[in-house]
Amino acid sequence: MPATIRLPVSPLPFGDYATYSELTAADARDAWVVVSIYSSSHALVSTIPVYWTGTAWQQLSSPADIIGSMAPDGSSGLWADGIDINPGGFWLLYHFTGGHWTSGQTPPGVDSHSPTPLTRIPGTWSLWATGTAFNAKGNYGVILKYGP
Repeated sequence: MPATIRLPVSPLPFGDYATYSELTAADARDAWVVVSIYSSSHALVSTIPVYWTGTAWQQLSSPADIIGSMAPDGSSGLWADGIDINPGGFWLLYHFTGGHWTSGQTPPGVDSHSPTPLTRIPGTWSLWATGTAFNAKGNYGVILKYGP
């Protein structure tokens, strides 16, 4: 029988609202969702990763202003890509393990677009992703592999 698990709701200023995306799971007790907070003028304010423990949602710190995509690492951790709004910059790849985020690393072959979606390669700690790269002739698509 299907079960319904309520998503976390935080108090927001009047007119602000939240959306939920990027659901990813390693198993029934390891799931993550990105909560995106928007102002009443529909501007994205921040994104917040939340973690399902099997019984309750926990809010995680966010490594960046905007989280683009997430994937479990196969070892109770999480990969995520993100970018800071101000100062703006490039999308970086972050790893959440042991309750902490690593410093952002530039994904290989990606310039300013999010490498999305991040997808764990089963049986490994590695990821597949798509991205957009640039050269003198313009934009072109790339498929990325990160990890061993």
